[in-house]
Order: sequence, then C-alpha cells, then structure tokens
Amino acid sequence: RFRLTYDYNEHLLVIDMPTVLHEAFYDDLKKSFTLAMNRIPYHHRTINPQVHMNYPLQITDKSVTPNMAISLTATEGPTEVLLIPFIGETAVTDEWDHVFRGVESMIEEYPEAIFASIVLVREAKHYVCPARKSTVSKMLHNCKPDNLPSQPEPLSLKSFITKCSTPCTFEHPVRVANNTWCHIQSVKYFLWIKGDDNKPIDMHNRKAEHRAHGTLVPEFRMDAITKLLDRGM
Repeated sequence: RFRLTYDYNEHLLVIDMPTVLHEAFYDDLKKSFTLAMNRIPYHHRTINPQVHMNYPLQITDKSVTPNMAISLTATEGPTEVLLIPFIGETAVTDEWDHVFRGVESMIEEYPEAIFASIVLVREAKHYVCPARKSTVSKMLHNCKPDNLPSQPEPLSLKSFITKCSTPCTFEHPVRVANNTWCHIQSVKYFLWIKGDDNKPIDMHNRKAEHRAHGTLVPEFRMDAITKLLDRGM
C-alpha cells in the first residue's frame, strides 16, 4: 500500500510506493519478533503487542510511515498505542542522511524505542524506466493487435516474474525483455539499541554495546546484528 507522509506546517503530502525490496529485508525479522513476543509473559487483557509493516506514526507536525514497527496497545478503555519498542526503515533510493534523520526524528517522538534499524540497499545499476512505445513497454502492457492504446492490460506480477531471463539470485540482475529492472549490489543492516541508563537511543553513538553493523549482500555477516537483537529481547 502507499506510504503517506504529511507535513502540517508546509501542507505537503508525500506519497511513496514501497517496492518488494522495502519490506523483504524485514520479513524474517518480523517472524522472529512475533515468535519472541509469544514467548514473553505479559497480561493479554492489558496490552496487545503487534508487529506492523508500513505502520503510520505521528511525529510533531507530520505523520511518517516506517517500513516496520512494533506497537504496544492498551486493550482496556480507549484503544491507544502506548509504546513503540521498534522502528525499522529501508533505504533503497534514499540518501543515508535523509533516512538517518527520519529515523532519528521518530526516536525523538518515541523515546521508549528499544531498537532502531536501517537497512541500506544499494543497486549496481540505477533503475531506468523503459521508453514509451518500446518493445518492453508494449510487452508489459500486454498489448494485442485489438487493444486500444488507452485500454492496456498490464501483466500480472506472476507473469512478469516468469519472463525473467536471469537466475533468481542476488548475484544476477532481474532482466525481463532485455531490460534490467533491479540489480542489488549490497545490503547493509544498521541496528541501535537503548542503553541501560534508559535514555533515548543515540544514533550517533558508535560504541559496540549500543550499535551493530552487518551485511547480507554481497557477503553474509550478520553475527553482530544477531547478538544485539538477542540482548535486546
């Protein structure tokens, strides 16, 4: 679904369309968090913990939508989100400084957050939209001789994937109709954890006990991330 960010001061609505990449790198973490929360003893009639993908949060003068968040909601009285223990964001086309400031602003609004995470995805080749009326464009619109230009019949995702001419691995680009749609060069994970002093997460803190860095692609090195997650849980 669309991700909406609204700035009340500027009266500006930003509409982002998350891709599969934005959520894919949090899918396994979502499963792990769900299992971990099921094992933690808590009063089910008092709070309701949930793991969300693209969950809108209110911060000062605007609303933002991180790619993943955990919420603790009161089950008695008015339904109200009490705490946001986890905030996660994926940056594909975003610059590092932009996504860093975005997550930092969420922590300022939700200082109770125990974890904050950024997944930095970089492509070997930037996406280029196929030219209008090109062969690949006609193929994607599933054009037939009797189709009117104003009435295309777009390919389904399943049909699109089956036309991929390269192996389905990170090492190879996604190519359909001789056009490169995506080619992942690297995927890096950054994780911050709240300190024992109960102060809000300091994303500028580079101490190993408060911050971890790992890579998923091109090499799998996630031990530091796993250790910090285990400690926080």
